[in-house]
Amino acid sequence: MLSRPAERLSTQKQTPSIHLDFVGIGPQRTASTWLYEMLRRHPAIALPSGVKETKFFDEYFHKGWEWYARHFEDASPSQVRGEICPTYFDHAAARERLKRAFPDLKVIVNLRNPVERAFSVYRLELTKGRVTGGFREAIARNPRIITSGHYAEHCPLWEAEFGRDRVLYLTQEEIRANPRQVLDTVYEFLGVPSVPVPEAVREDFSVTHVPRYPRLARAFSETARFLRAYRLHWLVNLGKAASLTRVYQGGKGTETLTPELRRDLLQTFDRDIRWVEQKLGREFPEWRSLTTATD
Repeated sequence: MLSRPAERLSTQKQTPSIHLDFVGIGPQRTASTWLYEMLRRHPAIALPSGVKETKFFDEYFHKGWEWYARHFEDASPSQVRGEICPTYFDHAAARERLKRAFPDLKVIVNLRNPVERAFSVYRLELTKGRVTGGFREAIARNPRIITSGHYAEHCPLWEAEFGRDRVLYLTQEEIRANPRQVLDTVYEFLGVPSVPVPEAVREDFSVTHVPRYPRLARAFSETARFLRAYRLHWLVNLGKAASLTRVYQGGKGTETLTPELRRDLLQTFDRDIRWVEQKLGREFPEWRSLTTATD
């Protein structure tokens, strides 16, 4: 228990053995998987091999730069290197570590209606077995379901660290309506040539199944986390390909985002919605609706 802080401190003093050009920081359930699938198909872009999220800068920084660099062993010197990891968004240490190592980093932030995003994260946590029960019970157990969606708090911190011109904002609405235009904007931001749109990869925003056996779901999730820590991503992917999650996932989620709950969440996220509207220079009336469908 006493060795980890010292190990982390020594790692922070090491010189990075890799250069990173950009990072997509989410937050969760904002079409980050769509962005990952699009960018990994671009020949001029290198993402971590075998895994979408290394979680190096928040969970595994103590493992050192060589551990992280091995995720890019297949990258060529000419490629732009980056990572898509939504959990970095509201993680102060991750932001500071990235700034210390890569002061010229470019940052991509996906934005989504924070009300619907929070409820979507709740359902995702249900499928992982990390929370149980209704929404209010879940946020009491995991406040990050809410706090990770406070755009007005976290986005200015990334801008302060890297500069406003080095932070690009994408909205889920834009991705759904005009993915070609969004991709061209991202390509221009990263300084890579535009390429034909890859074969459509639709972000699955719906998470409706809940675990039949929550403890088994949690055990599977924790095992996957352990395997990733040792870069055994192929084992995790094999388990997914074999549909092992069907062993414990069965029922449908019963709670819905009611007008009453939506109204409460609108109050919680009012400042964040106003910040996005001011930042992007347009209004988002659909974000304030009490009837908009959600997953």
